[in-house]
Parts: sequence; C-alpha cells; structure tokens
Amino acid sequence: REGYHREAIVQYRQALRLSPGNAVWLMGLGISLQAEKNYHEAREAYSRARASGSLSPELQAFVEQRLRQLGQ
Repeated sequence: REGYHREAIVQYRQALRLSPGNAVWLMGLGISLQAEKNYHEAREAYSRARASGSLSPELQAFVEQRLRQLGQ
C-alpha cells in the first residue's frame, strides 16, 4: 500500500484540473494529503470542499471533523 496516497494525490490533482470545484474530489485529495503529512495543503483542500456547499451533510461533517483535527 506504500505509495497509494501519493498516486491518489496525482490522480485527484489531474481530475481537479477538469472540474476544479468537485467537492468530493477535493475531500479525497485532502484525505491523501493528510495521510502524507502535508497538513497545510490538506487544510486547503478540505476548506475548498467545505466552501463548495455541495457536500452531503455526512460528508460536510466529515470535512469539518478533519479540519478540527488539523487545527482549523
């Protein structure tokens, strides 16, 4: 499983070039960035996902929890 998150980061970034406001992809990017200990960029991805306003209540709560973990 080593490298899984690094590869996911590359894939999410490519996908987000096509659809920059896709909140689920931003959330996925945040998860992988956080797993790779890239906390600053993870916070940014989660914040963008939260700001989109298009997440389900459950995913919105998940993103909020992750942002709290990261100190925001």
